[in-house]
Amino acid sequence: MIVPADYAHWRASPIGALTERLEQKVVFELSGDLHGRRGLDLGCGDGTYSILACQRGARSSVYYPPVRPVAQALGVHDRILSCLGQFGASFLAVRADKA
Repeated sequence: MIVPADYAHWRASPIGALTERLEQKVVFELSGDLHGRRGLDLGCGDGTYSILACQRGARSSVYYPPVRPVAQALGVHDRILSCLGQFGASFLAVRADKA
């Protein structure tokens, strides 16, 4: 199982940092204005994308409860839910990673 520390280790590597920067740029440029939008992040890892989306004004549902303390530390805990179904069935985007 991949844990949040694994993501931090990956992002600390040169290729990990480059990959993350490029992927986030593309994902958020394609997403457009997120203010008031809802997202669902399945397989969210350490919650990076959900937290970044919340910092851009979205609300996000994730399926990984350990993300909540990170969101709280970054001041977006009121915009992120660590369970499914809280926003109904309508989402701006669904993001899923295969481990």
